[in-house]
Amino acid sequence: MEPLTEREVNDTLNTLSPEQQEFLSAHLKQGKKSKWLEVLSQKKGIPLGEGMSEEEIEEQMESWVLKEVLDGGFGNKPFRCECGTPLRYQYIVYHSKEKKTYKLGVTFWKTIRIYLLN
Repeated sequence: MEPLTEREVNDTLNTLSPEQQEFLSAHLKQGKKSKWLEVLSQKKGIPLGEGMSEEEIEEQMESWVLKEVLDGGFGNKPFRCECGTPLRYQYIVYHSKEKKTYKLGVTFWKTIRIYLLN
């Protein structure tokens, strides 16, 4: 079985009720935040315990917190990365030590994450 194209996924999502769309959106955002915390903990060498709340995990991460993941929608790129690149998905990341918020795209994040995690 082949995966759906982005257009097919978008068309299917548009058939759902607003409540169903909101549920899926919240679930996907939570999944991205969980993955963020997992990757960050591995890079920093911080073990995560089962049953830890998101707040407990963020405390362990010390400084980098994924605050939000924004989705501009199929075919749209309404957001901008720190580097100026138009984005469909924007990752809002807060650095508590610097007290600064960064707005990044996935490509930019992959490129500079080693620098940012130090």
